[in-house]
Amino acid sequence: MTSTSREGDLAAPTHDRSAPDVGLPDHLALIPRPQLVTRLREANGYPLVLITAPAGYAKSSLLAQWAEEDGRRFALVTLDSRDDHPSRLLNRLVRTLDSVSSRGRPFVVGIDEADALRTKGALAALGNLIASLPSEGQIALVSRRELALPLGRMRAHRRVFELTRRDLAMSRTETGALLKAIGLRLTSDEVAALYEQTEGWPAALYLAGLSLGDGDGPPVDATRFGGDDRFVADYMRDEFLAGISAARLRFLMRTSILEDLAGKICDDVLERTGSGRVLREQARSKLPLEPLDHADGTYRYHPLFKQMLASELHRREPELESNLHRRASAWYSEHERFEKAIDHAIAAGDDKHAAELIWALAAPYLAEGNREKLHRWLGRFSDRKVARSAELALATAHLYLALGDGDLAAHWTSVAREAFDGAAMEDSDLEADLLILRVTLPAQGIVQMGVDAIRAGELHPPESPWRAMSYFYAGASRHLADDVGDARELLEEGARKGSATAPIAQVFCLVQLTFLHMDQDDLENALRVVAQAREQLERFKLGEYPILAFFFVASALTRAHEGRIQEAVADRNRAREMLEGLDGFPDWYQGEARIFLARACLLLDDFPAAMDLLAEATEFANRLDDAPSLRRWLSEAESVAVAMGGGAVRSELTPAELRTLRFLPSHLSFREIAEQSFVSANTVKTQAQAIYRKLDATSRGEAVERARDRGLLQNGSNG
Repeated sequence: MTSTSREGDLAAPTHDRSAPDVGLPDHLALIPRPQLVTRLREANGYPLVLITAPAGYAKSSLLAQWAEEDGRRFALVTLDSRDDHPSRLLNRLVRTLDSVSSRGRPFVVGIDEADALRTKGALAALGNLIASLPSEGQIALVSRRELALPLGRMRAHRRVFELTRRDLAMSRTETGALLKAIGLRLTSDEVAALYEQTEGWPAALYLAGLSLGDGDGPPVDATRFGGDDRFVADYMRDEFLAGISAARLRFLMRTSILEDLAGKICDDVLERTGSGRVLREQARSKLPLEPLDHADGTYRYHPLFKQMLASELHRREPELESNLHRRASAWYSEHERFEKAIDHAIAAGDDKHAAELIWALAAPYLAEGNREKLHRWLGRFSDRKVARSAELALATAHLYLALGDGDLAAHWTSVAREAFDGAAMEDSDLEADLLILRVTLPAQGIVQMGVDAIRAGELHPPESPWRAMSYFYAGASRHLADDVGDARELLEEGARKGSATAPIAQVFCLVQLTFLHMDQDDLENALRVVAQAREQLERFKLGEYPILAFFFVASALTRAHEGRIQEAVADRNRAREMLEGLDGFPDWYQGEARIFLARACLLLDDFPAAMDLLAEATEFANRLDDAPSLRRWLSEAESVAVAMGGGAVRSELTPAELRTLRFLPSHLSFREIAEQSFVSANTVKTQAQAIYRKLDATSRGEAVERARDRGLLQNGSNG
């Protein structure tokens, strides 16, 4: 049995356009909330149910759905300001209780618009009524704000069940259903964008639907809908700002520039005192302001409300808006929250401060694979502004380098040099940064690359992420010059330094060490260092950087040597794709990567791909006069390819036989090979006999020698 009551009378529940919760439509009531209704029905052991959220969360609709689905006797009462008196309130509620309580049968009294109660007397009367409720009864309070009831004690004794704004927010599926009920046909991306922006706020979703479906107005991009939209802004002004004092409105507008609100930052940015108290009061009002902790220390506005307030601030106090952002940037900088400091510096138009902060973060962000934020910050500056700032130009050059566009990286490096020289700057960090970028330019020779890298390492402070990168370039330069000892020392030092400050530099150093060990026929150490590189690459999600095609080359080569064919093929394909996407990169890098990838292809019996890669590598090597190692590697790879003769013998060996062949140079017995290959000893013996037959060998040693002669095993390979 369900009733609605103005004076305790019994009637069927109604849903109309003048519903007290939203003043918005039947569409909100049309969307069923079965999960919430189930939670409410299952909370029948709690004397008190609280449904608390700002306007527009379809609280009344939920209450009505619950009343329809619950098997208990159910009465609905809607309060208003006339009920904010103890005797009148008790009279109404007692009459309602009398209408539904009978002979110990369970019942629920749903009290909508409970926030109409403000006086201590009325709230005390309500509290006493709840305390004296019979065990079979339950009271449900629907309110736009938290009521001044003894909730702490009730929560401690688990006598209250609560649903808040976050519970009442619509899910992504419910969002789509509501927009469809309104008559909109949106793509999944548009629905997702509206869901993220509104955070599932039902009224805002409905208003978004009205705005998007308004054929008389200008077209609205669903993905850019926000709190400055006319429909939603008007609604929030009416619901939340009507009747608010001018001083309180100023506080709301001026704090809207901040993401997280706390007393200290609000006081400092607004140059006032008492902000913490105001925030606590506002959080207990009907505003869409929610606490972020249980200590009432930090709060946040709903994104749409924040955007609406920020729009009002921009319209009413544009000069103050800029100053507020400037103060916020200084505050966040002082407290080492640099990401927010950058956002506020850009919003304040303080390009110089923003540039300094961005450049300071560019190295650690790129070194740890965090390129998206850097890309977003730089995208907020025009090319002209970037060109006027050495810091922004350097950050842009580094970003394009990470994205694999060496031509644009070279362009912005040149622009940075002009800005640096034009401003007659004397900054060793910037000078070192210019040097480390210059070593990536295609025009650089190997010897000069090493000289510049060493100088950059001397100029960079010890904690700089780019210092590890300077060791990579210096080590690569020595390796290409056939100075293996110095190369190993520099690369190992770069890997150590990069482990703490620059994971991407560490990966580069480890990859070059992998090639060095492979060149020395030291497969064991090659596998060790490439495993370290893989761990860092996966940990920091660096695999999306095109410049790290280098890693996938090394991984393909080492996995092919291990006989991990499927993984090696995947790495080879990834490396080839990434190499093809690189533009304007140094000849030595392009050549070295292709030579070692060709070696992997030969091991994988992909002779045509290997020959294509070696032909490309020859073009790069021919442009270098000071890289003897590169020419030696190229010659050795070509010799192996010729010896293979197109892979005639290799093609006769099955993948399983090729895997077993890798172990034959070792001292492992067939049983031990079987344990490492996860097959039986008899299987290994059968495969070995097949290898002997196909290689025309009569013993294990002879099979190894013939395999090496035909390029199936590397010289010195020991499995």
